Amino acid sequence: MSNLEVSVAILLLENCTVGPFLYDEGIEKDDLHEAEELIRTVREALTRLRSMGYDESDLYGPIKMTPEVIKISRDYHITLPSRGGEELLLPPLLKTVFVLFLKHSEGISFKRLGSYKGELMQIYSTVAPGVDSVLVERRVERLVSPLDGSIHMVRSKLSRNLERYFPEPTVSAYKINGKSGEDKFIELDRTLVVWE
Repeated sequence: MSNLEVSVAILLLENCTVGPFLYDEGIEKDDLHEAEELIRTVREALTRLRSMGYDESDLYGPIKMTPEVIKISRDYHITLPSRGGEELLLPPLLKTVFVLFLKHSEGISFKRLGSYKGELMQIYSTVAPGVDSVLVERRVERLVSPLDGSIHMVRSKLSRNLERYFPEPTVSAYKINGKSGEDKFIELDRTLVVWE
């Protein structure tokens, strides 16, 4: 949904009464309950948007959002304090790569990812403590191999997973960015990353 669509939805949903509007449009009485449920759902979503940084002083303008603080525990549980400690549930390999890039704000070249093999194995072993060490090594080996291309698939999957937690345009701050052939990095201001 675009910023304009969200702004219009806010205006309509906060300032209309559902029943008369729907009856005027010829909506069946049986559908009224479903419409009321949908509007209630959207209103709850608007409340969540506000908790994530929506600027209410400009109701009719574009949504103004800022990235949220993320908190990372010693065993790499990633939570969002602004949402009551909601946890980012990422598959182990995706979380491993996310944590590695958060630790290295200077950026990492995919071609030199092999230099981080030991760190990747340590993070992965902590993220998924029950996984056999041979399997961990095999997955990390594929990840760092310049011939495999696994890192590109992991990067893409990580981006899609992050989109479940963060709205546009803030989600780009959490993704691994960078042009082809250049170092990749996560743009998130590191003052928003709290390491326990």
